[in-house]
Amino acid sequence: MKKYNFIIGIEIHTGIYSKRKLFSKSKINNFNKFDLAIPGVMPILNVTIINKTIDFLQNFEGKFCKKIIFLRKKYSYPDIPKGYQLTQKYIKKNCIIKYYKNNILKFALIKNFHIEEDTAGIKYINNKILINYKRNGRPILESVSFPCFSFENIIFFLKTFKEYCVYEKYSTARMEMGEFKFDINISIINKNVISKKIEIKNLNSYTSLEKSIKYEMYRLIKNICINKETRSYSQIKEKTFFLRKKKKYFFFREYNLKKYKIEFKKKINKINIIFNNSKSFLNLIKNLKNDKYFFKKKLKTICKKIKKKKKIKIDNKLIKKIIHKIKNTNERSINYIIGKYKRIKKIENFNFFKKKVKKIMKERDLNP
Repeated sequence: MKKYNFIIGIEIHTGIYSKRKLFSKSKINNFNKFDLAIPGVMPILNVTIINKTIDFLQNFEGKFCKKIIFLRKKYSYPDIPKGYQLTQKYIKKNCIIKYYKNNILKFALIKNFHIEEDTAGIKYINNKILINYKRNGRPILESVSFPCFSFENIIFFLKTFKEYCVYEKYSTARMEMGEFKFDINISIINKNVISKKIEIKNLNSYTSLEKSIKYEMYRLIKNICINKETRSYSQIKEKTFFLRKKKKYFFFREYNLKKYKIEFKKKINKINIIFNNSKSFLNLIKNLKNDKYFFKKKLKTICKKIKKKKKIKIDNKLIKKIIHKIKNTNERSINYIIGKYKRIKKIENFNFFKKKVKKIMKERDLNP
């Protein structure tokens, strides 16, 4: 396998924690006329889910859209009673998510995030199809990545993204309940020629992910009936099987739902000015402590404060203290950072501080 290069992309489906469904007034564990696709029943947007998603996505670098436009994703399958799935263009695109693999910082490139309604659940028993409409209409966040992963890195990224969702109380992310599942797109590069893309649907465990990728790598190397198709994974047989041919989806504008304008000023004012007690932040502090250029005592006291309290307030004075404890750093860069914080209305979040610390480390020719 080392002789070949593989391109792996991922689509993550995260169930958003909510008491009500995305486009109806039905409770999350129930269904109503809209979920059953009764003609004449109009969709009702759950605005709290949109606002919750915007707050969650502000943790990642990227570009927000100005207006959310809702679409109909047209395709025929038994788990969609309407004959289309309600989705939207995107909320945020071209994002960067940082994660660690064996204390080495890695970057995942996300093409876009968008919200859509979940499909109904399907079970095949004795040549019969059983459909669970309670799952239909639940809100999910779909995260579509660029093909930027290797076989070794993809599980580390999924674990980090799941930790983000659980810590921010955006999702419970229970894999066994279908609240955190993913689709894999894989293709092989042989003599500068990219093979046709194979999609593996509805993986809900890391072991099935690992085994399905290995099996598809074997098929791609042996060139066994490689067509552009969608497949699924059987845990009993421990191999993938054909599901359907890969086709393009057709999208139409949903005129029953108005465009939703994102007002960033209101959202930013609601954000708590805090430091999150996340694993990525603690890893950053550990990396700083291990470097001889950084003053250890101040960073240790900050770590103790964070362990005692889940949230601590951060102001410009504390940031000045942290930055001034970095030895042999140019005074110009320190003044530049402090000035930047004043310009953005005294909002000090983790990502911004981390970005500026990395800038200083680059100036000192250190590995951030």
